[in-house]
Amino acid sequence: MTRMVGVASVVLAGLTAGTAVGQQKQPVTGPVANYWVSVSTTSGMAAMMEGAGGGAASGGRPSIGGMMGMMMRGGPRADSVTHHMTLQLGSERTAASPQAEHLPPSSLKVGTSLPLVTPPEAPKATPSNDQPSVEKYRQQKPKGKMLIFWGCGEHVGPGQPIVIDFAKFSADPASMAHMGEAFRSFPVSPEHPPAAGHSATYGDWPNNRSSVAVPSDGSLVGEHLVRGDYTPDIHFSLRQDQDFMGPFILTSNARTATGAIGLAWSPVSGALGYLATAVGAGADRETMVMWVSSQVQAAGFAAPQYLSNGEIRHMVEQRYLLGPETTSCLVPQEVATAAPNAMLSMTAYGGEANFADPPRPPTPKPWNISWTVKVRYRSATMAMLGQPMPGGRGERGESAPRPDPVRSLMGGFIPH
Repeated sequence: MTRMVGVASVVLAGLTAGTAVGQQKQPVTGPVANYWVSVSTTSGMAAMMEGAGGGAASGGRPSIGGMMGMMMRGGPRADSVTHHMTLQLGSERTAASPQAEHLPPSSLKVGTSLPLVTPPEAPKATPSNDQPSVEKYRQQKPKGKMLIFWGCGEHVGPGQPIVIDFAKFSADPASMAHMGEAFRSFPVSPEHPPAAGHSATYGDWPNNRSSVAVPSDGSLVGEHLVRGDYTPDIHFSLRQDQDFMGPFILTSNARTATGAIGLAWSPVSGALGYLATAVGAGADRETMVMWVSSQVQAAGFAAPQYLSNGEIRHMVEQRYLLGPETTSCLVPQEVATAAPNAMLSMTAYGGEANFADPPRPPTPKPWNISWTVKVRYRSATMAMLGQPMPGGRGERGESAPRPDPVRSLMGGFIPH
């Protein structure tokens, strides 16, 4: 219960003003239940990977057969759009046979009920005596390098790239410190949505009972009800400005005369900040190249999927994220040269909406929270860096040439 109170404090921080200095502290108990709704809009190759035979929308991974089939049919297209939703319910109540469901508005077009299934308890892992050791790692003689770049511009800034030579990596403190500096993460607090083992009872969707895909024209707008035998009834309503974010549509992804790659995109509705990353293989196939649009050094692979409103504002101010008014970025020429085949990922962060029942009373009256709801938003796209996709727009606005499907799909590294 103590942890639930802490979660409630974080969830509700953006809803109300803090207590003035000198006022009596407000007693807070609960919540009984926490409910998180994580929604994303995906376009381009990201939409293809979700829809090609068991992607994120159905709880699985995209199949190679499905991806190749879509390629042969002329995809992926820059104008392909999918919606994805994850529902997570944690409660301090228990039930002999937990049952819960989410009743969405008809506008979502996923049916009348989404079952929130409690996963079976995972079997305990069997201890193993075969523990990896530093000496065993050294005997494997790792090879290859990683080049790390950051920032938008025609050329990279000073001190770039940072080079990690895996053949020289060791467990000594200096080597570990260099690795830690190179893999510097974004300055955000990790979010902790409800999860199995963190609450007395937990349920989620999609699951093995229901994994219906959310159609591209589905809408979150309207009344939502969550009910079950281990949670109080949770009623909340979403407005038009709390619907899925708009799609992330690239309008330019082409090399400039100097060899840099000019990225441009249409403004994404609901976006509070943007981030672009690229990862690919060097010409020698033994070098991995990583780039992130942050003007401050950071590891692109460590970028969070979702961010709170406050953290987005802070990261824009600190230049980790591009501001909501930004619609272009140059990937430096050195990055394009180092990674002739690279996967581009772009994310628009839309923040979150928070609800609680009952509403917070004036201090210092006790606040006995029954439930909290967090709805968090993102929109993302993927493409091969410097290779506009069918359905997109070229540098001068004309239809972009179709990329080689085998080179686009298999070239470079595709991040998970």
